[in-house]
Amino acid sequence: MGMFDYLTISCPNCRYVIENQTKAFDCSLSTIDLDKPQSPEVVECFEGDDFICPECGTIFKLSSHQIDKIQMTKKIIEVSDV
Repeated sequence: MGMFDYLTISCPNCRYVIENQTKAFDCSLSTIDLDKPQSPEVVECFEGDDFICPECGTIFKLSSHQIDKIQMTKKIIEVSDV
């Protein structure tokens, strides 16, 4: 059986929680919630990746902002009709 981590993020349009699997880290079956502040290592790994909401069809990317700590902000780059 393969090991991986779970990646979750909410669609900025409809708030549907998108779940994916990743092998980018230690593959300990932990959950990385991209709606919460994450370490710079996590932000760098997923920044710029496209996410597509299966519920409403919104396509969005992640971008980071450096304030007092790393925070994830989602930007809608395209909304397609489903």
